[in-house]
Amino acid sequence: MSFATNDRLGSIAPGHSYPLAVFQRITGLSVFAMRRARRNGLKIRTVGRRKFVHADDWHQFLQSPGTEACVVIEPEGARS
Repeated sequence: MSFATNDRLGSIAPGHSYPLAVFQRITGLSVFAMRRARRNGLKIRTVGRRKFVHADDWHQFLQSPGTEACVVIEPEGARS
């Protein structure tokens, strides 16, 4: 199984929860991309006024049908 990674911040590891802002930095998703992912089924959990993404929800979202329309997965090293 592969994990979404960002060289500076590590990876999205199964079983962990991430504050929304940290999750966005790790995945590199913009506010627009996060909004689109949420509309397409990514679960965001709220505790008080804080929002979190659970890694298992992220991995399930990536594997769900229709995700291809809102998430483009680039081959490793494709970004400059």
